[in-house]
Amino acid sequence: MAQSGPSVSVVIPTYNRAHCIRRAMDSVLGQTFGDLELIVVDDGSTDDTDGVVRKYSDPRVRYVRLEKNGGPSRARNEGIRLSRGKYVAFQDSDDAWHPEKLERQMGLMDRDSDCHLVFCKYRTVEDNPRTVPEEDFFDLAGTEHGMLDVLLEEPKIGTPTMLVRKEALLEAGMFDEKLATLEDWDLSMRIARRGKISFVPEALVDVYPSSDGVNMVSGGDRMAVFLRFLDLYWDFYSDKTVFTGLLKKGFLAEYNAVTDRQARNACLDRLRAVTGLDDLHIAYLQDMYGLDVRIRKLKANVVRLTASNSGLSELACMLLGKYSPVSGGEARHCIDTEEFEGGTLEVIGWAFCGDDACLAFLEADGNVFAGTVIDRPDVKKVFGLAGSKKGFGFSVPSRDGSYRLYLLDMTRHELFLLRG
Repeated sequence: MAQSGPSVSVVIPTYNRAHCIRRAMDSVLGQTFGDLELIVVDDGSTDDTDGVVRKYSDPRVRYVRLEKNGGPSRARNEGIRLSRGKYVAFQDSDDAWHPEKLERQMGLMDRDSDCHLVFCKYRTVEDNPRTVPEEDFFDLAGTEHGMLDVLLEEPKIGTPTMLVRKEALLEAGMFDEKLATLEDWDLSMRIARRGKISFVPEALVDVYPSSDGVNMVSGGDRMAVFLRFLDLYWDFYSDKTVFTGLLKKGFLAEYNAVTDRQARNACLDRLRAVTGLDDLHIAYLQDMYGLDVRIRKLKANVVRLTASNSGLSELACMLLGKYSPVSGGEARHCIDTEEFEGGTLEVIGWAFCGDDACLAFLEADGNVFAGTVIDRPDVKKVFGLAGSKKGFGFSVPSRDGSYRLYLLDMTRHELFLLRG
């Protein structure tokens, strides 16, 4: 049976935007792809939004008023439920589409029946305009879950850039009305987990920043959303490095702006509970020492490397730079007057290394060591990072007065403790 109704339903949620909604509506009604309906969902406005919208005589316009303000997600979901199109697009009440926006997106949808969502770039209209996303192409080769990996790094898909199959929207659960912000990011990831997302690398939407936008909210609300994302997807991935952007640019960026100590501790407790990250990883992610590095490992994989009777293992010799790789014979390394002959190398942590610097790690007593120079007087530096691309070794005193030898493997990105 042929579909009745328009191909595309465009939903605009609005609240007290009588002064600018004409711009948004006109940009939709002026599309070169005209087989559409425009559903304006008034989320309890108290200004003249009603009067502005009702002046439109275009039969494609449908106006729905909600008596009580419930937020943009609720308004969008009401529009989705009322929509008659096979596809649904969203526009914000203060933004503007370029005339060819839907035509470009429908071209991709029509050619690919497996595509669930098509998005495009948008450009901010301000003194220093930005184009989002900056990329013209997303290389998904080597990703664990395709476009979802890209979206977990940071939001790429703004609500007014979306064109979605209605069936895919309903399967994904529509917008989460419990979220106070970032609902477009949340929805795009849920769709990406289920199906293909395509991209038009053109800025086809003009976004007008405003202080009274539909979802201008606090950092606390944003942190709650980041924690939700981690909770939803953490166990879905075997490679946890995909969460680096979400943790650093998202959660910890907001966390560092929180001044209340009790609130900060509560946030970190939740982060630990969701991810299993320990203080070492959190300290790394906070980038408290200003080192530009990338995360290497997020979960311990304890491995014991038993040294042969030649003394230190071949790996340790390479790390400390004193010997060439050996396969037998006698090999020893002196740390000041102390000799370590034989023992077991045990992976006890992670080596967060850049090109010429090593990030902090936590010692058993809670002390933090960082950088290329260890300035504690009781730490005997053995082998610095300068000129080395292999490793870094040093000894640290135990409470009983003896010294322990640590090896940072910059190739494997692991921290070893030599146990005699």
